[in-house]
This record gives sequence, structure tokens and C-alpha cells, in this order.
Amino acid sequence: MKKFYVLFLILIICQNKIYSQVFETERGKIEILGLKDWDAQKLLDTMKALNPNKPIHACAAEMKHNFGFTEVSSLFYIEDFKDPTSMYSIVTIVENNNENKLKYIDKPTDSLSLLPQYEKCDSIIGKNPMIFFVGVQTYQLYKNNYVDSLNNILSNYRMELNII
Repeated sequence: MKKFYVLFLILIICQNKIYSQVFETERGKIEILGLKDWDAQKLLDTMKALNPNKPIHACAAEMKHNFGFTEVSSLFYIEDFKDPTSMYSIVTIVENNNENKLKYIDKPTDSLSLLPQYEKCDSIIGKNPMIFFVGVQTYQLYKNNYVDSLNNILSNYRMELNII
């Protein structure tokens, strides 16, 4: 039993200092994971300074380009479809000093053939894969006719829904 407590104590003392922080923004909460050398508040302040007078937009590609991170993953979900400020964004960051821990998986060389009923979707998604992601995330807003909330979210992706 003493060995267990010693091991537990060592794990607590030697634990990695990487943790998450959650911030409130105009469009909802942003949770940032993986920062070790950067401070999350400094990151958010820098994002605001780069795009003054605009809501914070945690786009993975922009964060990699603007801050030089090795890898960034960004996703969101909607907590309340009636409230446009209820987006919850999760941003996972791999800083440059952790790049040796990052292992990419090779793209498969083979795949199953596409089912006929999905061919039309494939032609649309193939042109802009982000459309599929945004469509899945915002379908309930469209279905329930929350057009203002939907357009607010789509503006993050520089898209707009024109309902006739």
C-alpha cells in the first residue's frame, strides 16, 4: 500500500503543467487546451489585437499561421440553439517545444467505393469540406428556423445563409 501512495505522490509532484483555461467572449466560451509556455490570456489578448473590433475567431489555420504553433485543432458546439452567444469552442494547441510528441497518421491508400446516394454530397463536400462540418454543427438551427443565430455562427466561417 505504501508503494501506491509513493507512486501517487510522485505523479502529483511530477505532473505536467499543461492544463485548460475557459474564457467568456462575445460569442460564448473558449476552452484552450495544451498551452505550456504561452499564457491563455496573453493568447486571447494577442488575437484581439490582431483583429480589433471583431469577435475572437479561433480558426486553427489562422492560429498556426499567426502564432507559429506546430498544430492547432479547433471545434465548437452550441449549448443553446436559441442563444447565439452559447457557442462553446475547444482549441487544442501543440506548441513548438512539443512537436516531437506529435505523430501524424499516414493517409490510407485504399478506401471503399462511395455509395450512390452519397455521390451528390461528395461533389459538394469535395469543393469545400468545411461546408459539411458547419452543416452538421448548425443543422438544428436551420431546422428550427433560428436564422439570426445561424447567420451569427456562419459569420465565423465567413459564410451567410440566404433563405428565400
